[in-house]
Amino acid sequence: MDGSEVQKEVQTCPPTAAEIRSIKKEDCLTAVFFLMVIFPLVGAYNMEIKRYDVGATMSRVTEAGGFLFFSGHVAAKGESMEEQAQVLFARLDELFERFGTDKNHMVMATIYMPDISQKEAFNKVWDQWIDEGCAPARVCVEAGLGQTPYRMEVSVIAAKK
Repeated sequence: MDGSEVQKEVQTCPPTAAEIRSIKKEDCLTAVFFLMVIFPLVGAYNMEIKRYDVGATMSRVTEAGGFLFFSGHVAAKGESMEEQAQVLFARLDELFERFGTDKNHMVMATIYMPDISQKEAFNKVWDQWIDEGCAPARVCVEAGLGQTPYRMEVSVIAAKK
């Protein structure tokens, strides 16, 4: 579709009842998702995207539209959930400083746990780490982490300072 076709479509609004019935539900859901979630999050169509610590499979951090998208991180040591969470949060603090943000600028955290019954132990350490009034949106799900000693993996989205 070239620019003239887009302009034509805009000029013929509102659509007829037949045109509305011909729109697929999936197309609407996709458009709503992009308009309400993706575009506001990334800010612009032709923005610069920076990737850091790039490997064959993933980047440790991706920067776009003033946000930092941190890949999943695990604790390098510790036996209990509490020990691993403390080690992991210290590592996240280091990464946040390195990339120009901090825990108070987190907007979303996703926590994966192979044993969701340990969520309460995780939350005790999380609640001590998070400054009052600065908790990000968060989801915690039970998910297998393979044959590893890791009790959690945390992925974060943070705004740059």
